[in-house]
Amino acid sequence: MVLINTPSLPHLLYVTLNNTDNSPCNNPEKLTSMRTLKLLSSLFLMLTTNNLGMLAQYRHVTTSSMPEQIKIEQIDYNENSTVVSMSCVSQEGKTWMNIDDGTFAQTADGKRYPMTNSINLPINTEAEYRQMEFDHAGQKHHFALVFAAIPKGEKFDIIENEDKFGGLNIHNIAVDTAQYCDKINIDEFIRDYPIKETGRFIKDNVDVSYIKSNGITLTTCVQAKKQYGKYYIVSMNLINQTGKSVLLNMDNITAEGDVTDEYGNPKAVQLQVLDSKTYDKVVKKKQNWNNFWVTVGEQMLVADAVYSSANYSGRTESYNGAAAYLAQEKADDNVKAYANKQAQRREKINAGYIKNNTVKDGIEYSGFFNIKYKKVDQLRIRFMINGEPFSFTY
Repeated sequence: MVLINTPSLPHLLYVTLNNTDNSPCNNPEKLTSMRTLKLLSSLFLMLTTNNLGMLAQYRHVTTSSMPEQIKIEQIDYNENSTVVSMSCVSQEGKTWMNIDDGTFAQTADGKRYPMTNSINLPINTEAEYRQMEFDHAGQKHHFALVFAAIPKGEKFDIIENEDKFGGLNIHNIAVDTAQYCDKINIDEFIRDYPIKETGRFIKDNVDVSYIKSNGITLTTCVQAKKQYGKYYIVSMNLINQTGKSVLLNMDNITAEGDVTDEYGNPKAVQLQVLDSKTYDKVVKKKQNWNNFWVTVGEQMLVADAVYSSANYSGRTESYNGAAAYLAQEKADDNVKAYANKQAQRREKINAGYIKNNTVKDGIEYSGFFNIKYKKVDQLRIRFMINGEPFSFTY
């Protein structure tokens, strides 16, 4: 028995040679079928060997230079792509990581192979800034970069940005093609390394920020406006995909800002986050005063309308009862219309104002809340949802 074993093949090809009376050597009628079998076997081995050359995986990788926190775990050569699987350990003071969308691989002849995808690492673009955040120094992370198919066996570089400090630039990547390994299972490779992704984009000249983590996506934007007082109005949207209900509690939302003292030193100050009841009282009080001044103004117009004046030898005034009736009716209608409009606005504000809510799985909840305005150099808003902090800086 001859055993033919090809590297990285799950199956072995066995060819049995028996010198018996039943062998084709002694039976000319079977000789043709044996030749056909041998031809098919040779063709199978040829195709398999070519396939291994195109679909091969290697763990023995060397480089001439790369960031110290990065390690290439494996390179998989596929028919239409090359996948470089890496690990990373966060360094002290390095709280985030991403990859630029212009990243490419380049062989020694200068030919470039663009990055076509990034797995478990956010891609940063000009239109949308995205990054992942580390929880602490020494945190390990797994990710993979996918490039257009690079010729197997050729040395290549990975270039994110040669001019970018801390960019993911790796030079003279070489694989030991004599040592095959199993194809990496990307899902298993990244399974224990979920990311906390943050990003920012622009909507109608307003910066919009979001955080995605453990099934929760929280999006916010902030505008300073006068609305029954001056406030930072925070619009927010919460999407729950955790597989369970989560609690949005206004008591778990805090805000602070940085102000500069007289000596030029930054100082953090706490800012008041108003819950719906507190803000509704503010609105009601402001509207009562507004209604009062509208009533005063309308009554002054009534007074002007019901008296007629004449100036001859002296100044005289006469009271017009019909005019008084009509003027008072019009004034009452105006006051009622204004009060109704104010009440509708108050109701609309109250309906859209964020309140304590249990947000069930698969549900999206949105609204706004106010932070008492104070001029600050930097505004920080912190949510605690499902035991996890979501922090935004503006």
